Amino acid sequence: MLRFLLSVFLLLVVVFSTTSVKRYGDFLEYGLTTVAVAEHGTPYIVASDVERMIELTPQNEVEFRTVLGTIRDRISAGEQVPIPGLLLSERGHYMSIHFVGYSMLTAVPFVILDGIGVNPWKAYQVMNYLPVLALAATCYLLLGSARRAWVGITLFVLCGALPYLNWTSPEVFTMGSLLAGLILFTIGRPIAGAILVGLAATQNPPLVLFGLFAPFIRMGWLIVSEDLAWQAALRRVVDRRHVIACALQMGLSVVPMLFSLWEFHEPSLIAKFSTDPALVTPGRLGSFFFDPNQGAIIAFPAVTVLLAWLLWQRRAQRPLWHLAATVGLMLALAIPALSTVNWNSGASGPMRYVVWGASPLLYLALAWLALQRRWPLALMTAVLVLQFGAMWHAKRYEYTWFSPLGRWVLETAPSWYNPDPDIFYERTTHLDSSFSVDGVIAYPDADQPLKTLYNVRNSTAHRTLCGPGRKLDESDVVVMGQGWRYINGSPVCAAAGR
Repeated sequence: MLRFLLSVFLLLVVVFSTTSVKRYGDFLEYGLTTVAVAEHGTPYIVASDVERMIELTPQNEVEFRTVLGTIRDRISAGEQVPIPGLLLSERGHYMSIHFVGYSMLTAVPFVILDGIGVNPWKAYQVMNYLPVLALAATCYLLLGSARRAWVGITLFVLCGALPYLNWTSPEVFTMGSLLAGLILFTIGRPIAGAILVGLAATQNPPLVLFGLFAPFIRMGWLIVSEDLAWQAALRRVVDRRHVIACALQMGLSVVPMLFSLWEFHEPSLIAKFSTDPALVTPGRLGSFFFDPNQGAIIAFPAVTVLLAWLLWQRRAQRPLWHLAATVGLMLALAIPALSTVNWNSGASGPMRYVVWGASPLLYLALAWLALQRRWPLALMTAVLVLQFGAMWHAKRYEYTWFSPLGRWVLETAPSWYNPDPDIFYERTTHLDSSFSVDGVIAYPDADQPLKTLYNVRNSTAHRTLCGPGRKLDESDVVVMGQGWRYINGSPVCAAAGR
């Protein structure tokens, strides 16, 4: 195992040395928090922290340096909101609206790299790679050999981790920690698993729900792997170690919310400013899993097929307990994400919530592969090739453009695909944050529309679609939430008086 871990470590060193950090995601807020912790040991951002970040920003990034200068001046002036993602707390501290766990942990390699003359922003790469090393160790323990563990790590990279591996945001950190934690719980090392997932939960508190589902996932594993009755599996799970592990994991998860309550009198500023419970709908859930631009379907396509095959192989071993508990966790992680206002939010292929929220699919595949005495070479090769193709596809487009698959669906069967309005709006206009009820948006254009989006709250929509003195025939429109409507094909209009 040590030789295997050394080889993974050396590979990560090579990747670290030959790739650049991508200052994407919510870099401004994360970066300022990391600098603050590195400079004075607290996440409270002061003007000198912003000045330090200006020093670390290349001279040719004039626009970003200007933004930082504005933030510094506004903090010095005591403004309540220097920028939308930065706020003055009730206790007089400037803080990011994001939870601070990931940024605070990153401060450790930040200080080390800065001290040895390496670009300190590469600390985010270090923080993303550490859970990959932990996942490598757990894959070895679960799968039983270095060769199989390499397959597990390769699948991890090809199931959404690759596009985000070098980002200054916590997708890979969370995904790797969650998968490693699930495996550790599965193989009977719950406390180590709880610590890993608990640390990830300090940035993504919905992971607090892990502590509720992990014991049932362990039960399901015991049923399918050891042929235990559910009563016997339950007795194996209800013990001191599992109780301590779940309490520890859930305790770590609520720390950021308690800290936010202390500073802002709110458990989550993200939930307050950037979510709307009315958006939690079956349509959003379908978008999370099946949207061809950013859904789980483009991150885990071949793994899902592999799961179906493995389920058939395990059908005599009562796998449904294990399946139900794992899918339950996945849904529990996905549903809170559905409330986000900015659904089309800076993704690189699969959306950021999908990368870690749907990763229990990969866990389930790895767990059931561990029960296979022999792995079918042709099937596993096909899975790896198809997952590589999925990541190649994900790298071919930006988040303000439809994916090649999304375009094909829109142009082949537009009436079958009614994307979340935010996705359709911003990927048709190619403008981030352009989503507005006042728009009437046609794909590919208004002259030959295959699909058109409008909102009933837009008083000029009928005039825009049909011209003066005429109105839209809405008998065949597709009704979406929040007043949005889709027209498939050209609008059908009639005289306004009819």
